[in-house]
Amino acid sequence: MIVKYKETDLSELYSNMYEVVRLGEIARIIPGYYSKYGSIFKLTDCKLKNNLRIEGYSKELQRDVILERDAVRALITANDVDDFIDANYMEYTTYLITADHHDEDFKYNYPLTAKYLQECFSGNNKGSALDIETIIRPSIREAMDKKKLILSVTGDISHAMSDSEANVVPTVGSYLCTFPGEDWQTIVAYMAILNSRTFSYMLYHRSQESDLIGSGRKSLLEDLPVPRYTSEFIILNYLSECLLYLSKPYLQPISKRISNERIGYYLTKILDMVVYELYFPEYVRERNLNAIEYINSAPFMQSSIVDDDIILQTYQWFQRPENVIRQMIEVLDTRSPELLYKIQKFNPDE
Repeated sequence: MIVKYKETDLSELYSNMYEVVRLGEIARIIPGYYSKYGSIFKLTDCKLKNNLRIEGYSKELQRDVILERDAVRALITANDVDDFIDANYMEYTTYLITADHHDEDFKYNYPLTAKYLQECFSGNNKGSALDIETIIRPSIREAMDKKKLILSVTGDISHAMSDSEANVVPTVGSYLCTFPGEDWQTIVAYMAILNSRTFSYMLYHRSQESDLIGSGRKSLLEDLPVPRYTSEFIILNYLSECLLYLSKPYLQPISKRISNERIGYYLTKILDMVVYELYFPEYVRERNLNAIEYINSAPFMQSSIVDDDIILQTYQWFQRPENVIRQMIEVLDTRSPELLYKIQKFNPDE
Protein backbone atom coordinates (compact mmCIF):
# COMPACT_ATOMS: atom_id res chain seq x y z
CA MET A 1 0.00 0.00 0.00
CA ILE A 2 1.34 3.45 -0.95
CA VAL A 3 0.69 6.30 1.44
CA LYS A 4 0.97 9.86 0.16
CA TYR A 5 0.76 11.83 3.43
CA LYS A 6 -0.77 14.88 1.80
CA GLU A 7 -0.82 16.67 5.14
CA THR A 8 0.55 16.18 8.62
CA ASP A 9 -2.79 16.02 10.38
CA LEU A 10 -2.21 13.56 13.19
CA SER A 11 -5.32 11.53 12.49
CA GLU A 12 -4.08 10.88 8.95
CA LEU A 13 -0.61 10.14 10.25
CA TYR A 14 -2.02 7.57 12.67
CA SER A 15 -4.21 5.92 10.07
CA ASN A 16 -1.23 5.20 7.85
CA MET A 17 1.08 3.68 10.43
CA TYR A 18 1.86 -0.01 10.23
CA GLU A 19 2.49 -2.62 12.91
CA VAL A 20 1.89 -0.23 15.79
CA VAL A 21 0.24 -0.69 19.18
CA ARG A 22 -0.78 1.75 21.88
CA LEU A 23 1.87 2.32 24.51
CA GLY A 24 -0.64 1.30 27.18
CA GLU A 25 -1.01 -2.11 25.53
CA ILE A 26 2.62 -3.09 26.00
CA ALA A 27 3.62 -1.07 29.07
CA ARG A 28 2.15 0.09 32.35
CA ILE A 29 2.29 3.86 32.98
CA ILE A 30 2.22 4.84 36.66
CA PRO A 31 2.16 8.51 37.76
CA GLY A 32 4.87 9.60 40.18
CA TYR A 33 4.67 10.16 43.91
CA TYR A 34 2.82 12.99 45.58
CA SER A 35 1.76 13.30 49.22
CA LYS A 36 0.78 16.07 51.56
CA TYR A 37 2.94 14.29 54.12
CA GLY A 38 6.13 14.93 52.18
CA SER A 39 7.68 16.82 55.10
CA ILE A 40 7.64 13.56 57.04
CA PHE A 41 8.34 10.87 54.49
CA LYS A 42 10.92 12.75 52.41
CA LEU A 43 14.49 13.20 53.62
CA THR A 44 16.92 15.64 51.98
CA ASP A 45 20.71 16.09 52.00
CA CYS A 46 21.05 12.36 52.49
CA LYS A 47 24.27 10.44 52.93
CA LEU A 48 24.74 6.68 52.97
CA LYS A 49 26.27 5.69 56.29
CA ASN A 50 26.91 2.15 55.04
CA ASN A 51 24.96 -0.47 53.16
CA LEU A 52 22.45 -0.66 56.02
CA ARG A 53 21.83 2.95 57.13
CA ILE A 54 21.10 6.32 55.59
CA GLU A 55 21.25 9.75 57.23
CA GLY A 56 19.14 12.67 56.02
CA TYR A 57 17.44 15.88 57.04
CA SER A 58 13.82 15.69 58.21
CA LYS A 59 11.85 18.86 57.56
CA GLU A 60 9.25 17.70 60.08
CA LEU A 61 11.72 17.33 62.95
CA GLN A 62 14.16 19.92 61.57
CA ARG A 63 17.16 17.76 62.25
CA ASP A 64 19.09 14.84 60.76
CA VAL A 65 17.81 11.33 61.34
CA ILE A 66 19.20 7.87 60.60
CA LEU A 67 16.95 5.22 59.03
CA GLU A 68 17.36 1.75 57.57
CA ARG A 69 18.58 1.87 53.96
CA ASP A 70 16.03 -0.73 52.84
CA ALA A 71 13.16 1.41 54.16
CA VAL A 72 13.75 4.17 51.60
CA ARG A 73 14.13 4.70 47.85
CA ALA A 74 15.80 7.53 45.96
CA LEU A 75 13.34 10.25 44.89
CA ILE A 76 13.79 12.21 41.66
CA THR A 77 11.86 15.08 40.08
CA ALA A 78 10.69 15.45 36.50
CA ASN A 79 13.63 17.79 35.85
CA ASP A 80 16.04 15.02 36.82
CA VAL A 81 14.83 12.84 33.95
CA ASP A 82 16.67 13.22 30.66
CA ASP A 83 17.21 11.19 27.49
CA PHE A 84 19.30 8.03 27.87
CA ILE A 85 20.34 8.62 31.46
CA ASP A 86 21.11 5.50 33.48
CA ALA A 87 19.66 5.80 36.99
CA ASN A 88 22.34 3.45 38.28
CA TYR A 89 25.01 6.12 37.74
CA MET A 90 23.17 9.08 39.25
CA GLU A 91 23.93 10.54 42.65
CA TYR A 92 20.95 10.95 44.98
CA THR A 93 20.49 13.20 47.98
CA THR A 94 16.70 12.98 48.41
CA TYR A 95 15.05 9.79 49.61
CA LEU A 96 11.49 8.70 50.33
CA ILE A 97 10.32 6.30 53.01
CA THR A 98 8.63 3.52 51.06
CA ALA A 99 8.50 0.69 53.59
CA ASP A 100 4.89 -0.25 54.31
CA HIS A 101 4.17 0.91 57.85
CA HIS A 102 1.00 -1.23 57.91
CA ASP A 103 2.99 -4.43 57.49
CA GLU A 104 2.86 -6.51 60.67
CA ASP A 105 6.65 -6.89 60.63
CA PHE A 106 7.34 -3.20 59.99
CA LYS A 107 8.58 -2.37 63.51
CA TYR A 108 10.69 -5.53 63.61
CA ASN A 109 12.26 -5.00 60.18
CA TYR A 110 12.68 -1.21 60.42
CA PRO A 111 12.90 -0.19 64.09
CA LEU A 112 14.65 3.12 63.35
CA THR A 113 12.08 4.11 60.75
CA ALA A 114 9.19 3.05 62.99
CA LYS A 115 10.59 5.13 65.85
CA TYR A 116 11.05 8.11 63.53
CA LEU A 117 7.47 7.98 62.24
CA GLN A 118 6.12 7.64 65.77
CA GLU A 119 8.06 10.73 66.82
CA CYS A 120 6.76 12.70 63.84
CA PHE A 121 3.12 11.87 64.55
CA SER A 122 3.23 12.10 68.32
CA GLY A 123 2.21 15.33 69.99
CA ASN A 124 0.94 17.16 66.89
CA ASN A 125 -2.30 17.56 65.03
CA LYS A 126 -1.47 15.11 62.27
CA GLY A 127 -2.98 12.21 64.16
CA SER A 128 -1.25 8.86 63.82
CA ALA A 129 0.77 7.24 61.07
CA LEU A 130 -1.82 4.50 61.16
CA ASP A 131 -4.43 7.03 60.02
CA ILE A 132 -2.63 7.23 56.66
CA GLU A 133 -3.86 4.43 54.48
CA THR A 134 -0.58 4.19 52.59
CA ILE A 135 2.58 6.24 52.27
CA ILE A 136 2.80 5.63 48.57
CA ARG A 137 0.22 4.22 46.18
CA PRO A 138 0.19 0.42 45.84
CA SER A 139 0.89 0.77 42.10
CA ILE A 140 4.16 2.59 42.83
CA ARG A 141 5.12 0.10 45.51
CA GLU A 142 4.56 -2.75 43.06
CA ALA A 143 6.61 -1.12 40.29
CA MET A 144 9.44 0.70 42.07
CA ASP A 145 11.77 -2.31 42.43
CA LYS A 146 11.23 -3.58 38.89
CA LYS A 147 13.45 -2.99 35.90
CA LYS A 148 11.79 -0.04 34.24
CA LEU A 149 11.93 3.30 32.46
CA ILE A 150 11.29 6.63 34.10
CA LEU A 151 9.36 8.88 31.74
CA SER A 152 8.99 12.65 31.94
CA VAL A 153 6.95 14.88 29.64
CA THR A 154 8.40 18.24 30.67
CA GLY A 155 7.51 20.84 28.04
CA ASP A 156 5.30 18.27 26.28
CA ILE A 157 8.48 16.51 25.11
CA SER A 158 9.20 12.91 26.02
CA HIS A 159 12.33 12.11 28.04
CA ALA A 160 13.05 8.54 29.11
CA MET A 161 15.79 7.16 31.34
CA SER A 162 16.54 3.59 32.40
CA ASP A 163 16.43 2.07 35.87
CA SER A 164 17.61 -1.53 36.16
CA GLU A 165 18.88 -1.54 39.76
CA ALA A 166 18.63 1.92 41.38
CA ASN A 167 14.89 1.48 42.15
CA VAL A 168 14.15 5.20 42.02
CA VAL A 169 10.72 6.74 42.57
CA PRO A 170 9.76 9.79 40.48
CA THR A 171 7.65 12.68 41.72
CA VAL A 172 4.43 13.95 40.20
CA GLY A 173 4.96 15.04 36.59
CA SER A 174 6.95 11.89 35.84
CA TYR A 175 5.94 8.26 35.36
CA LEU A 176 7.20 4.77 36.06
CA CYS A 177 7.01 2.74 32.87
CA THR A 178 7.17 -1.04 33.36
CA PHE A 179 7.02 -3.89 30.86
CA PRO A 180 5.78 -7.48 31.28
CA GLY A 181 8.59 -9.92 31.90
CA GLU A 182 11.08 -7.11 32.62
CA ASP A 183 13.16 -8.12 29.57
CA TRP A 184 15.97 -5.58 29.61
CA GLN A 185 16.58 -5.59 25.85
CA THR A 186 12.93 -4.80 25.23
CA ILE A 187 12.92 -2.05 27.85
CA VAL A 188 16.04 -0.37 26.46
CA ALA A 189 14.73 -0.59 22.89
CA TYR A 190 11.48 1.13 23.86
CA MET A 191 13.51 3.80 25.65
CA ALA A 192 14.92 4.66 22.21
CA ILE A 193 11.40 5.03 20.80
CA LEU A 194 10.19 7.17 23.71
CA ASN A 195 13.23 9.43 23.20
CA SER A 196 12.74 9.65 19.45
CA ARG A 197 11.62 12.74 17.57
CA THR A 198 8.61 10.87 16.23
CA PHE A 199 7.21 10.09 19.67
CA SER A 200 7.78 13.64 20.98
CA TYR A 201 6.26 15.06 17.80
CA MET A 202 3.04 13.16 18.43
CA LEU A 203 3.08 13.87 22.16
CA TYR A 204 3.57 17.59 21.68
CA HIS A 205 0.79 18.03 19.14
CA ARG A 206 -1.63 15.83 21.03
CA SER A 207 -0.86 17.77 24.22
CA GLN A 208 -1.46 21.08 22.47
CA GLU A 209 -4.83 19.85 21.22
CA SER A 210 -6.05 18.37 24.50
CA ASP A 211 -4.28 20.49 27.14
CA LEU A 212 -4.58 17.60 29.57
CA ILE A 213 -2.91 17.27 32.95
CA GLY A 214 -2.84 14.64 35.69
CA SER A 215 -4.75 11.48 34.86
CA GLY A 216 -5.62 12.93 31.47
CA ARG A 217 -1.93 13.17 30.60
CA LYS A 218 -1.45 9.53 31.63
CA SER A 219 -4.29 8.50 29.33
CA LEU A 220 -2.76 10.48 26.49
CA LEU A 221 0.57 8.69 26.92
CA GLU A 222 -1.12 5.30 27.04
CA ASP A 223 -2.96 6.10 23.81
CA LEU A 224 0.10 7.12 21.78
CA PRO A 225 1.17 4.52 19.20
CA VAL A 226 4.54 2.79 19.29
CA PRO A 227 5.96 0.17 16.92
CA ARG A 228 5.19 -3.42 17.74
CA TYR A 229 8.27 -5.36 18.91
CA THR A 230 10.20 -7.06 16.09
CA SER A 231 13.65 -8.59 15.63
CA GLU A 232 14.80 -5.21 14.27
CA PHE A 233 14.51 -3.77 17.78
CA ILE A 234 18.01 -5.15 18.39
CA ILE A 235 19.27 -2.07 16.51
CA LEU A 236 17.50 0.22 18.96
CA ASN A 237 18.84 -1.85 21.83
CA TYR A 238 22.45 -1.42 20.68
CA LEU A 239 22.00 2.29 19.96
CA SER A 240 20.45 2.86 23.38
CA GLU A 241 23.35 1.07 25.06
CA CYS A 242 25.79 3.36 23.23
CA LEU A 243 23.87 6.47 24.28
CA LEU A 244 23.63 5.23 27.88
CA TYR A 245 27.39 4.73 27.84
CA LEU A 246 27.94 8.31 26.63
CA SER A 247 25.78 9.66 29.45
CA LYS A 248 27.93 8.16 32.20
CA PRO A 249 29.12 10.86 34.61
CA TYR A 250 32.82 11.66 34.52
CA LEU A 251 33.30 9.86 31.19
CA GLN A 252 36.42 11.20 29.51
CA PRO A 253 36.10 12.56 25.91
CA ILE A 254 36.41 9.66 23.50
CA SER A 255 37.60 11.96 20.72
CA LYS A 256 40.14 14.77 20.74
CA ARG A 257 38.19 16.78 18.17
CA ILE A 258 34.51 16.32 19.00
CA SER A 259 32.65 16.24 22.30
CA ASN A 260 30.82 13.21 23.64
CA GLU A 261 27.60 15.23 23.46
CA ARG A 262 28.10 15.88 19.77
CA ILE A 263 28.81 12.23 19.06
CA GLY A 264 25.61 11.35 20.92
CA TYR A 265 23.74 13.86 18.75
CA TYR A 266 24.77 11.98 15.59
CA LEU A 267 23.84 8.64 17.12
CA THR A 268 20.32 9.98 17.73
CA LYS A 269 20.21 10.93 14.03
CA ILE A 270 20.73 7.27 13.16
CA LEU A 271 18.20 6.24 15.78
CA ASP A 272 15.53 8.54 14.37
CA MET A 273 15.95 7.06 10.89
CA VAL A 274 15.43 3.56 12.30
CA VAL A 275 12.35 4.70 14.24
CA TYR A 276 10.87 6.32 11.10
CA GLU A 277 11.08 2.98 9.35
CA LEU A 278 9.53 1.07 12.24
CA TYR A 279 6.55 3.44 12.29
CA PHE A 280 6.19 3.91 8.51
CA PRO A 281 7.83 0.92 6.75
CA GLU A 282 5.94 1.15 3.46
CA TYR A 283 6.23 4.91 3.33
CA VAL A 284 10.02 4.95 3.72
CA ARG A 285 10.53 2.13 1.23
CA GLU A 286 8.50 3.98 -1.38
CA ARG A 287 10.79 7.00 -0.97
CA ASN A 288 14.04 5.03 -0.72
CA LEU A 289 14.53 6.11 2.89
CA ASN A 290 14.66 2.61 4.35
CA ALA A 291 17.76 2.78 6.53
CA ILE A 292 17.58 -0.49 8.44
CA GLU A 293 19.10 -2.67 5.72
CA TYR A 294 22.26 -0.54 5.81
CA ILE A 295 22.64 -0.67 9.60
CA ASN A 296 24.30 -4.09 9.84
CA SER A 297 27.57 -2.63 8.55
CA ALA A 298 27.68 -0.12 11.41
CA PRO A 299 30.45 -0.80 13.98
CA PHE A 300 27.99 -0.72 16.90
CA MET A 301 26.23 -3.73 15.37
CA GLN A 302 29.43 -5.79 15.22
CA SER A 303 29.97 -6.15 18.96
CA SER A 304 27.79 -6.65 22.01
CA ILE A 305 30.40 -4.79 24.07
CA VAL A 306 30.07 -1.00 24.18
CA ASP A 307 33.27 0.99 24.65
CA ASP A 308 35.01 4.14 23.43
CA ASP A 309 36.38 2.50 20.29
CA ILE A 310 33.04 1.10 19.11
CA ILE A 311 31.29 4.45 19.54
CA LEU A 312 34.08 6.42 17.88
CA GLN A 313 34.20 3.97 14.97
CA THR A 314 30.41 4.35 14.58
CA TYR A 315 30.74 8.13 14.46
CA GLN A 316 33.49 7.89 11.84
CA TRP A 317 31.42 5.39 9.82
CA PHE A 318 28.44 7.76 9.83
CA GLN A 319 30.53 10.76 8.78
CA ARG A 320 31.87 9.16 5.62
CA PRO A 321 30.52 10.96 2.52
CA GLU A 322 29.34 7.66 1.04
CA ASN A 323 27.37 6.68 4.15
CA VAL A 324 23.86 5.86 2.90
CA ILE A 325 22.05 6.78 6.12
CA ARG A 326 23.78 10.15 6.27
CA GLN A 327 22.76 10.75 2.66
CA MET A 328 19.15 9.84 3.45
CA ILE A 329 19.02 12.39 6.25
CA GLU A 330 20.32 15.07 3.89
CA VAL A 331 17.51 14.46 1.37
CA LEU A 332 14.58 14.26 3.80
CA ASP A 333 13.55 17.78 2.73
CA THR A 334 13.01 16.64 -0.87
CA ARG A 335 11.89 13.02 -0.42
CA SER A 336 9.56 13.60 2.51
CA PRO A 337 8.92 17.33 2.93
CA GLU A 338 5.38 16.77 4.17
CA LEU A 339 6.18 14.29 6.95
CA LEU A 340 9.65 13.10 7.96
CA TYR A 341 11.37 16.41 7.30
CA LYS A 342 8.83 18.18 9.50
CA ILE A 343 9.43 15.66 12.28
CA GLN A 344 13.19 15.95 11.82
CA LYS A 345 13.03 19.74 12.13
CA PHE A 346 10.50 19.68 14.96
CA ASN A 347 11.30 22.28 17.59
CA PRO A 348 8.60 22.90 20.23
CA ASP A 349 10.14 26.28 21.11
CA GLU A 350 9.46 27.74 17.69
